[in-house]
Amino acid sequence: MTARESDAKKRRELRKNAESQIKGSARAAQKPPRDDVLKLIHELEVHQVELELQNDELKRSQSELEESRKKYFDLYDLAPVGYVTLSRRGIICEINLAGAELLGRNRARLKGNPFERFVARSSRSEFQSFCRRLFAGGGRQELEVTLAHGENAPLSVLLAGVVNQDGDGSLELCRVTMTDITARKSAESWVQRLIETTQDAVISIDRKAQIALFNAAAEKIFGYAAEEVLGKKVNMLMSERYADEHDGYIARYERTGEQRAIGKIREVTARRKNGEIFPIELSVTEVDGSYVAYIRDVSEKAQLQAQLVERARLAVIDETTAMVAHEIANPLHGMAMSLQLLERHLAGVSSEPVMAILKRVNSEMSRLKNLLYDFRALSMQENYSMKPTALASLIEEFCASQKPNLDAAGIRVELELQRGLPDIFADGAKIKQVLLNLCKNAEEAMPEGGTITVRVYESDRKVMVEVRDPGIGLPADFKLESPFKTTKPTGTGLGLIIVRQIVSRHQGSLSYASKPGKGTTFTVGFPIHSVTSTRIEAPVEPKANRGL
Repeated sequence: MTARESDAKKRRELRKNAESQIKGSARAAQKPPRDDVLKLIHELEVHQVELELQNDELKRSQSELEESRKKYFDLYDLAPVGYVTLSRRGIICEINLAGAELLGRNRARLKGNPFERFVARSSRSEFQSFCRRLFAGGGRQELEVTLAHGENAPLSVLLAGVVNQDGDGSLELCRVTMTDITARKSAESWVQRLIETTQDAVISIDRKAQIALFNAAAEKIFGYAAEEVLGKKVNMLMSERYADEHDGYIARYERTGEQRAIGKIREVTARRKNGEIFPIELSVTEVDGSYVAYIRDVSEKAQLQAQLVERARLAVIDETTAMVAHEIANPLHGMAMSLQLLERHLAGVSSEPVMAILKRVNSEMSRLKNLLYDFRALSMQENYSMKPTALASLIEEFCASQKPNLDAAGIRVELELQRGLPDIFADGAKIKQVLLNLCKNAEEAMPEGGTITVRVYESDRKVMVEVRDPGIGLPADFKLESPFKTTKPTGTGLGLIIVRQIVSRHQGSLSYASKPGKGTTFTVGFPIHSVTSTRIEAPVEPKANRGL
């Protein structure tokens, strides 16, 4: 129905209502003298009533319009969210008070201005793309932009727009909401900075146990770049024991709500990219449907605890060795003297069986002497003469002195010495004892002969010494801290204990890696001498792969 037809219908209804009212009024009962006068009066009365009815309808319409305007003012102008109507060219056609406040301008002066004028330069290209998408597809579009808020600080605003479709289907205007997200962005930025600068690893995983967040500390602790782990299962960061249990734990928690790790701090083990298993403190919490793990590498803490235990153990051994050396040394010396006198007295007189017994006793006493020597070497009460020492030169000197013995055993030594190594603060004689014991172990692991590789290099403010052999290896249950335990038929089991004792007095570190049948590598680390800051070349220039 057209607007003209609608108006004609309204006029017919008004006339019908007017005639109805006149027929029921007193004026309808009067009898004018002439029909034409009566008809004229009747028409005037009908028009009068029509006007009265139209006036009443106009008043109602005006009242409804005022009410609508009031609601519009409440809903549009006083809305806490900014509303703006933009033309296809991005011109502001209408804007509410909140929108004007976000732009930092007077509302009356905003109409007719391009909205882009109030967008920060860094966001203008994105805003232009946002407008093109709006008018191209007609669907809802969103964009986060930075607005130049007058003379105040810029604002971060979320724009959400839809296009208004005219009666003929054309898209000429769009309505856009403007939500101030400056505080939210600031909070997100603060949280992001906190996550990126914390020394603890922060890892977020989704319900499928896939990694969604991997901060810088996590990259440093685990050795992976974030790109290598995002979207992958978190099991890859766990030791085998926990990796096998993890999926089942997640499924059980989703099903029953039973918590085993969430909300608690646990000490577990994790796996680095290079395969190293290391101890961590793990705390897990649930945030917005995801799980966030806070991880602290406690390798250093565990190492310090191990060092404390080690020192306590060595202190006990020191006390024991000091007592044994004191209680056994004098009687053993007396027995040795008596045995020598007995051998001289019986020489040429006693039978071979008696002399064989004496020889056996003498051998056992020699073994006891060697054990006593090891005990004395083990004692922390020995004096150490510490001074700056060029380790490369010391090792070359030691290998040269041991060459005849090693040649006789069919052992060849290869040296891999890094040039320009800094000094360490050490007792040279004790360092030679460490090398002697390690080379002895390597030699005895290769009864048919072979090659011992001694590598010296700098790493993490330490001078590292590796002694590697391709021998029989160590048993799976071998432990450095076990005294009197040996894999050799004639050993005392104190050689490595002595090495550990000497390394400990030098504030160093000792570790090993071994595979049965494939060889063993012992690694000793000595702190760089902190008094001097210069690097001292060894007197004899080292050469890589130099054979002895």
